[in-house]
Amino acid sequence: MSEGEYPEELAGEEFTLANYGFEELLAMVQELAPRYRMVFNLFAIEGYGHKEIGEMLGISEGTSKSQYSRARAILKSKIERLDAQSNHGHFRT
Repeated sequence: MSEGEYPEELAGEEFTLANYGFEELLAMVQELAPRYRMVFNLFAIEGYGHKEIGEMLGISEGTSKSQYSRARAILKSKIERLDAQSNHGHFRT
């Protein structure tokens, strides 16, 4: 995938964060690479659009979308690993 591509299959995916505390989620976000963390914070938490983020950070809108998508995928993977660890030996119903 090139830097400006935005994987559409991730665009509509949602995952729940209800089972996690603020500190736990904050720690996961802080583990992201600096650029991913910045784009994630600006978009998901501060509410800026990708065009605005691109202008602020000196990157293209597509790069902002790509980095946000990658940050989400990393966080989702971390959450899925935590879910698997917490459900070890238990089947979900």
